[in-house]
Amino acid sequence: MTEPDGISSEVMEAYTRLKHDLQIGIDQLERGESVTDFDIEEFLSDMKAERSARQRALAALNGIAGPGGVAGIDDPLKWQRDQRTDRPLPGRES
Repeated sequence: MTEPDGISSEVMEAYTRLKHDLQIGIDQLERGESVTDFDIEEFLSDMKAERSARQRALAALNGIAGPGGVAGIDDPLKWQRDQRTDRPLPGRES
């Protein structure tokens, strides 16, 4: 899909999803059904959560790319040990 100038693909995606959901509601009304399952607040909340997840993923990728990316890691095994955090296993003592 080609986005008009100045409109991000994220906004176009949200518009497309909202348009689709609204069309489903219109179809239900035309069939005489009640429309009670569309919640604009829930839709907006979902969009904010998706945006937040994308921003965290982008920050993580930028964090890797910043110091030279994967090629900037001198000792991959040491790097992995430093990054890794283990959690206690259920039923086992630390």
